[in-house]
Amino acid sequence: MRDPLLKVGKAGLTPEFFRELQRALDGEELVKLRFLGADRDERAALCEQIADQGRCVFVGAVGHVALFFRQNADPKRRRVTLPE
Repeated sequence: MRDPLLKVGKAGLTPEFFRELQRALDGEELVKLRFLGADRDERAALCEQIADQGRCVFVGAVGHVALFFRQNADPKRRRVTLPE
């Protein structure tokens, strides 16, 4: 999988971050994000907040990298196939 599309740093979860997240989810469906300088508990809370406010699903995390998913509403633009 590619390098993270987004990074969460000192500025935290800004409106700009969520705009970029929406663009990334619309285009890619599965988005990798890297946390800079956040400890384990902070990362867990941030993942929950991102999933809630970003209207996506937190898939999982390893270290400072997390994955989020939202299926594209247009079946022709879907890049990830889910089992029925």
